[in-house]
Amino acid sequence: MNLTGIPREVLLDLPALPPPKGVKPNFINPSSLRDEYNAIITFLLIISTVSVMIRLCAKRYIAKKLASEECELSKSSMIALY
Repeated sequence: MNLTGIPREVLLDLPALPPPKGVKPNFINPSSLRDEYNAIITFLLIISTVSVMIRLCAKRYIAKKLASEECELSKSSMIALY
C-alpha cells in the first residue's frame, strides 16, 4: 500500500488497524471507566486518611509522644492528598 500521495492530516485521522469482527469503533463518544476510578480513588484516600489520623491520635494520646516517623507520615499523607 503506497501512502505517499495522501496528505498528513488525512493519515492522522485513519485507524492503525481495522477493528475486530463484531466491534463498531466509537471515536466520538468512547466509553470510559473514569467515574468508577474516581470513586475508588476517593474511597481509598478516605480510608488512608482515617488510618493515619487514628495512628497519630493513638500515638499522641496513648503513647504520649510523637516520633519523627509520625511527622514523616503526616507529611507524606498531605502530599498524597494534594
